[in-house]
Amino acid sequence: MEHLILVSVYMKRGDNSMFESRGFISNPIRIIGVMLFFSTILLLVYAPVLQEAYFHRFDHARIYLPSEAPAKTVLQAKKEGRFTLAFLDYLVVSHVRSSESTRAVRLFAIIGVALFASVIWSILKLSRIRSDHALLISALICILPCSQMYILWLIIIPYIYGAVLSSISALIIFNIAYQENNKGKTYEIIGIISAIILLVIALTIHQSMAMAYWAIGAILALNWDNYDFFRKYRRLLLKYFLVGFVSIGIYYVVFYKILLSVMNILPNRGGFLPIYMFPIKFLTFLQVPFKNALNLWNTYPTYLFASFIIVIIFCGIIFSSLKEIKEKKRFMLINLFQKNFLILCLLMLSYLPNLVILEQAYDYRTLLPLAAVLSVMFCFGLIHIIEFFKFIPTFSPELRNKTITVLLIMLVIVTSLLARYNATHWYGGAQLDVELFRSQKSGYTLTIK
Repeated sequence: MEHLILVSVYMKRGDNSMFESRGFISNPIRIIGVMLFFSTILLLVYAPVLQEAYFHRFDHARIYLPSEAPAKTVLQAKKEGRFTLAFLDYLVVSHVRSSESTRAVRLFAIIGVALFASVIWSILKLSRIRSDHALLISALICILPCSQMYILWLIIIPYIYGAVLSSISALIIFNIAYQENNKGKTYEIIGIISAIILLVIALTIHQSMAMAYWAIGAILALNWDNYDFFRKYRRLLLKYFLVGFVSIGIYYVVFYKILLSVMNILPNRGGFLPIYMFPIKFLTFLQVPFKNALNLWNTYPTYLFASFIIVIIFCGIIFSSLKEIKEKKRFMLINLFQKNFLILCLLMLSYLPNLVILEQAYDYRTLLPLAAVLSVMFCFGLIHIIEFFKFIPTFSPELRNKTITVLLIMLVIVTSLLARYNATHWYGGAQLDVELFRSQKSGYTLTIK
């Protein structure tokens, strides 16, 4: 958490870098205020859940079992290479026995979701987004249906901290890459080692949630300049990808191969997907998890709503590109392609574990990294669409910003009411996961409408 509070990134205006010297995390009171803002929204939305001892039926199956339940839960987590999760699961399963204890655990979940939203807010601030817009966009991530699951569903509450640790790991890398005052190689090495350690720990909580590391990079890249893209950012990208893949390699060798072999535990996951089967897996990815993630705050996923989100995102890309073409004296289409291709690759990496394993694992609860990127891209699309109408004489920059703020506030209110309804009626991502589980058990014939 020290890096989340202390990280600050700077720029020199003359070197075409995207970052400005803002010092927005230098004041601890400000970051505490941001976290309190997100926590307040979550407490208001999930008040019905906190007041009662709500349990999903999978919670009953895992928690209200004989005394050997905690040991079985720990063993299951270890078989999946999630050793930190095994410890956290043990704490949840062995201590949740009353409504009071569920409230305490769910408050722990609310803190985790607020922390993750605070990291997103930090990234948006680095991307030169206005403070109010960054705050509202991050609030929307708090109430995504896949974010709701970590509060509604007790046994998956520890997952959110995998996303928190991995996102802080990404922030450390960006801090190292954009230090205005060079602090030397020792500082850089310590930062890189810290980032790797955090990402490896996140992987031992939940592999899919640790992919928030890639999601943070995709969000940051949205506002990168298109001109001379790889020339300006190649050193940052090299460090960023190197830390990511080195961490994944360390995790796989140490925790999934050596440690499981020493403990004589058989892994609970299948092998890697053969290359020739990847096109089929990719098509299924587009049909199920990507469609569900594109539905954002809609808990009844449809292709029509997903298409609407795609249209807004593409319009945002087109309008922002037209704006840059107009403002820049030199513009290269290849650089625009390179940037958006990088974002597309990072979107894929945000769902990497489920894409590379042989089994059909498309759990809704693993969508947060991917859904977070898509929700930010959707909001960016809305912002760029509104800014495109600056040619109207009466539509001043101040009026445009106010329009965007009002639109985002309305979106936060509407999605918060939807999330509260889901909490009150116990509907949301958990039901989608049940449907996915049933469809997979019956031969992967998907039935989600």
